[in-house]
Amino acid sequence: MQEKLELAKALAKNEPAKALEIYKELLAQNQQNAAVYTGIAELLLADNQHQNASEYFTKAIELIEQNELLSTENCAVLADLENKLAFCLNDAHLKAFRLTKSMIFSLISSNASTHIARSLNASGDESFSLITAGDEYLISYINALKKEQNCASIARSFLQNAKEFLEVLNKPFCALACVLLSFWLTPPPMSKKRTYIS
Repeated sequence: MQEKLELAKALAKNEPAKALEIYKELLAQNQQNAAVYTGIAELLLADNQHQNASEYFTKAIELIEQNELLSTENCAVLADLENKLAFCLNDAHLKAFRLTKSMIFSLISSNASTHIARSLNASGDESFSLITAGDEYLISYINALKKEQNCASIARSFLQNAKEFLEVLNKPFCALACVLLSFWLTPPPMSKKRTYIS
């Protein structure tokens, strides 16, 4: 199976149709291999089939989160997959959620997860600047959400989603992403006026 995976990767750039055929053959043999779903997703993304690609990226992410140890290497892979999945999505809420998960895995993979703890002791936009460390793509979507009239409602919905992710679905990283998004979208205590990241 590994040989066919390598062959499909090698063919992906110049002969994507053949690569896709190999990936689908492998998928028929084993539906629990994240690398196969990732390969198909990347081929679909290259062909601008964003909706279809998002389904395969999602499945690859779920398989890694469920079945793999969250090593530095796997967290780096998850960060990349979450980022690519975000690119495929149209909804600003979902983009922000997936980009936040990507950022969390990126921080863990680079041994920078202490920034998460530091951010939770800060407030408002200061914490956002601390944890995102210049991720302009994520910043743009957070700011878009902040400017929506129902921003407070959006923040509450992310908190509710966090509760469900943790207590019902047992997905702690999804829950953490939702908590952080809610935190960033909620004005600091005693603040009379919300400020935005420029």
